[in-house]
Formats: sequence, structure tokens, C-alpha cells
Amino acid sequence: MSGKAVMSGIYTLTATHCGTGQAAGAVDLPIARESTTGIPILPGTSLKGVARDAIGRVSDPGATGQVKKWFGPSLVNPDGGSEESSESGGAGSLVFGEGFLLAYPLRSLNRPLLYGTSRLLIERWARLSRAHQLPPPPALVEPKVLGADGLRVLVGDASLKGSLLVVEDQVIVPDDVRVDPSVEKLGQAMAELLPSEETSTKARLQRDLIVLPDSVFGLLIENAPPVTARIQLTSRKTTSEAGGEKGNLWYEEALPSDCLFGCIVAERTEESHDQSLAPFLAQVKHLQFVQIGGNETVGQGRCWWSFGARS
Repeated sequence: MSGKAVMSGIYTLTATHCGTGQAAGAVDLPIARESTTGIPILPGTSLKGVARDAIGRVSDPGATGQVKKWFGPSLVNPDGGSEESSESGGAGSLVFGEGFLLAYPLRSLNRPLLYGTSRLLIERWARLSRAHQLPPPPALVEPKVLGADGLRVLVGDASLKGSLLVVEDQVIVPDDVRVDPSVEKLGQAMAELLPSEETSTKARLQRDLIVLPDSVFGLLIENAPPVTARIQLTSRKTTSEAGGEKGNLWYEEALPSDCLFGCIVAERTEESHDQSLAPFLAQVKHLQFVQIGGNETVGQGRCWWSFGARS
């Protein structure tokens, strides 16, 4: 699977719940995370389903008859019956990678928010880009992030130099706030994954990006996503079972707005002469504003999906 590929960016506009369907501790509906690091992800199955649904609903002649080829046959039709036999099933010609986190919005006393990233996230971005022959992100100039107390932070905005930096529950002393010009270039590369007309968001991302140590970022990301108590009441305004009615109380985790994820979409095989990626990219205008995850009727899951550099 090393055919042509394109890097895309997914930016959350509202709180987004893309979950696993399994409880984790006190949270009944957690977001999807990596099992090793706990870093949030957007599952590739969810992204492929969103793309298929969005493009399958358009009447553009360029998409007619292409959905099955790009995404594979649907095994269930809208009426619930079988549309394709198991013998006719098969993989589509496009591969959708999982959404990997690039930047996460963090509370700060210095700015309305700071976009946090880490070396681990940058290295993964670079590794995936090299594997798919895409332009890699700029490399950091500073050879080490960790200071004597393990809290050295790299920033691109020189106005933060000499400041006491407060990020979530972490306080970084001025000596551990280092200005690295490559952070600004990294912010520019991330901004290219946003819609071209969103100049103010691009500028904020470029200015307010900070690079945290992996250990600190991991601790912050563990508890940063908000958890909300949601309630389903009976007609008696209670969650307890009464008169045949059932109420419910559950805790649900969600990504906040202003998260940036990367996602690689690629042709399945290098030997394929079908040229599926180019005609697919002609249809991505239907994906610019998409719904990802659940709770659509309460405004969650609104995201930008923008496609950038391709191999």
C-alpha cells in the first residue's frame, strides 16, 4: 500500500464525540484513544464512513458509479436487507488512515488558548509523510525539549519569551520558555491543513502553537477532554424506572473545538492503473464541512475536512 496519497486536515468546529462504544472507568462513553499513549484519535472506519455518506448523497456526475469502486460494496441497503452477496464483497480502491492528533487546544492564562503539540506527534507526522512520499513537517531546531526540571517548552511567538507560561495545571517558569523559529514554521505547515479562506484561524494556529515535552503533553491530554453528565428523564422528571418508563444518567467525553488532526488518504496499491485518487479529490468539495461522530442533533461533530499536499 504505497500508491499515491494525499494529506488532509480535520479541524473540530464544535465538541466532537467519536467513541469506542465501551466504558472506561467512570466515563460511560469515552472518546477513541490510542491504547498505548492515551492520545485521542479519529478511527479510520469513522472517517471512511463519513466520506462515503457525503459523496454518496451528491448528484455530481463525477461521483456517479464511483462510490462502490472507491469505498467497496455496501453490504446493507437502506431497507435493511442485503445489497451484495458475501461473494461480491471486496475492498475499495482507497485507504483511509486514522485521524492522528497534530494540535490540541489547551487553557492558558497567557492567551485565550494555546495549541499544544509534542515531539511524538511531530515525529509521527513526519514518519507517515515519508512513508507516503509526502512533504514532511519542518524539523525542530532545538535538540532537546526537556529542561532541568523537565518542563522546557518551545514557542514560536517571541512575545512569550520571558513570560511565566500557565498551561492547564502546569506552570512553566520563564527560563524554560524557549523561542524556536522552527515552531512558527511548524505552525505554518499545520495551517496549510485548514481551508484556504480561514486566514484568522491560520494566523492564530501559527502564532499560538507551543511544543510541550512528551511526558507533560501526555499528562495534560489524559484529563483535558471535557466530560459531560447527560440525563434522560422520565415523564416524572427522574432517572429512576417508574411506571414502565426508564430514565438514564451517563457520563460522556468529547473532544473540544479547535483540535487539529491529520489523515492520509491513499490509493490501495501502487500497481493500480485505475487512478482512483484524482477523481476522488475532484469530489472533496463535498467533504469540506462534515459531521463526525455522534450527537449531531445537539450540534456536536461539526468539522472542517481539508485536503492538501499529495504525492
